[in-house]
Formats: sequence, C-alpha cells, structure tokens
Amino acid sequence: MNKQQSSTANFSVYLNKGTFYRFTTANDKNKKGIAVIKLYDDFRLYGSNVNKAGKQIDSSFGFRCNKTGIYYLTIKFKDGKAGCAAVMLPMKPKKKKYDWEKNNPE
Repeated sequence: MNKQQSSTANFSVYLNKGTFYRFTTANDKNKKGIAVIKLYDDFRLYGSNVNKAGKQIDSSFGFRCNKTGIYYLTIKFKDGKAGCAAVMLPMKPKKKKYDWEKNNPE
C-alpha cells in the first residue's frame, strides 16, 4: 500500500492583547487539498477553521487576543490530499486614546 504522507506547516506568531485577528485561507482550486488551520499556545487550542462537529471547513476564523505572546499556527490539508494554500492574517488593533486627543479642543 502506497500511502501519501500529509505535510504540515508550523509557524510561530506574535500576537498582541486587545487586537482582533482574522485568519483566512485561500486554497488553490486546481488541487484537491483544503487547508485546515489551528491556532494554539502551550496550553490550549484557541481557534480553527473547522467547525465543532468537524464536518465543515470555513475559509476563515476570528480571534480576539487577550494575552500578548507567542502563539502557534498549524496548517495541513484535509484527509492528507495534496494542496496549495495561502493563509492571510489581517488585524484590527484596539483603538487607543492618546494624550493629545484628550486636550485637543475642536
């Protein structure tokens, strides 16, 4: 039996407290593989693009960071099928008040 090995990519990402992150995948339509992404730290899983029942893979998931630090992102393809994907990480930082905004009469 010639079983195809699934490849996994692991990345460390530094995330900041108070920032909302959206992890978004774009899969190559010419390949059968669909990217499965998971975000975790040393203690627990924080998010994934797979729903809780494990039946549906979404193109993205959101995460509001409550603790600044290093998190780990794992990317692999569903059922070990060959694939190609990009993972994008847009973010929306929490609005900060600056000293000059308080004293700026308008």
